[in-house]
Parts: sequence; structure tokens; C-alpha cells
Amino acid sequence: MRFLAIVHDLDCDPTWNTDWINAAIENVFDLCCDKELASLALPVLGSQFGKIDNETFIKLLVTQLQHKQSDFPEQIWLIVPAHQCQRVYDCLTLLATKLHSR
Repeated sequence: MRFLAIVHDLDCDPTWNTDWINAAIENVFDLCCDKELASLALPVLGSQFGKIDNETFIKLLVTQLQHKQSDFPEQIWLIVPAHQCQRVYDCLTLLATKLHSR
């Protein structure tokens, strides 16, 4: 199953908005719940054509994960270019450490 998320408006500068990206993440989680999808592969929304940085996207993702009220999805795979894998991993590790220390 493939979902499409449009998080850009080419008439705006910048073309993306964190509220739109946040809403897209929330909607994807709702669809996963409705369809009882166990796993989800998700690109860093807003980064392919926009300039959202990985850390901002991950913070939005973590916020949505904290507020979701379903067991679905059980696994989330982040799709990132190979040259960004270490930065995304470091960002996830840092956020996980901060959340775990609370």
C-alpha cells in the first residue's frame, strides 16, 4: 500500500510548512491504525523538494509518536539518502536519550 503526502505549495516561500508536515504524519498514522498496518516506510517529508532538516522532521515524528493512541504501526522505517544516515541516526539517538532521561 502506498500513501502520497503533498507538503509543498510552490506559491509559498518556503514551499513547505511544519504544520503541513505534522498533519501528513498524523494522517499517515491514522491510516495505519485504520488499516492495521504493522510497518511503515517513511521518507523525511519536506526534504526532497524543500529544505526541512532531518532534526525538525524527527522532532515532528517523535511528537506524533508520543500522541498516537494506537499500536499501529509497530515499526517505522525511515527512508533517507545514504549520505544522511549517520546524521539521522545521531539525531534519533539524541532524542531517545532525552526522552528516556525524563
